[in-house]
Amino acid sequence: MTRDMVFVLGSSPKGELGLGAERAVAETGVIIPDFPPAGTKIVSLASGMGHSVAVLSTGEVYGWGGSRKGQLGESLKEGKIAWSPGKVEGVPFCVSGAVCGREFTVLIGERSLGEFVVMGDKANRWGVMDIPDSLLGRDGGRKEIFDVGASWHGIYVHVSGSELKDSSNLADARSAVAAGSLVAWGRNDRGQLPPPNFPSLVEIGVGSEHVLALLEDGAVATFGWGEHGNCGSETDARGNVAGKYNLISLPDEDRSDEKVVRVEGGCATSWLIVE
Repeated sequence: MTRDMVFVLGSSPKGELGLGAERAVAETGVIIPDFPPAGTKIVSLASGMGHSVAVLSTGEVYGWGGSRKGQLGESLKEGKIAWSPGKVEGVPFCVSGAVCGREFTVLIGERSLGEFVVMGDKANRWGVMDIPDSLLGRDGGRKEIFDVGASWHGIYVHVSGSELKDSSNLADARSAVAAGSLVAWGRNDRGQLPPPNFPSLVEIGVGSEHVLALLEDGAVATFGWGEHGNCGSETDARGNVAGKYNLISLPDEDRSDEKVVRVEGGCATSWLIVE
């Protein structure tokens, strides 16, 4: 009988590997023991700077690593560090996916219903806990979630272009939307949030402090902290693409017959997948 396993490697001064309180260093892949719980499978894994979460097939979430800022929920906050995987309590829905920022976590439920929650520091220095009303249904409508991304200090939600007024219209709304819009909040001192009138998009890729978007017309747009060339060559004096966006082309002229099908962001790096 096969079972899911989580392999970890690296250092673990704050429980990042989930291997217990011995502050282990794993130079090769090591299995987290007795995880996930028997009878469950892992459907999503996500990591931040010092914490990780795993979403199980039951809709439950387990986390390990730094927890003192509430990034693993209130139930694991008191210990400051979760040395081994512990259950995240108090999520008001069945979880289907997760993304992690530097010291916060976003849990996603039923995407067609716009379900998600942010766990993090109540001090809220960068405003990541301030979920926009448009995503909470407070403005009279709600959005279907296509994708969610997190930078170190920001949250990016790719939503449908139309409001979902009631569940009976969900199928029609999904079939009618070819591309959606980007709702973002958090740190913006380096242009990390999208500029006004950002174009319709089909996919996002979020890096440490920058974003890539595959647009509806097949072009790739970038904005945010770009001093290492990860947002293209045109930046301001501080190395940022702020208040605007750059369009990124494939590097070789002989790629004219190829198209970008996916975008991803890393720590000051950008990745374009073509076919």
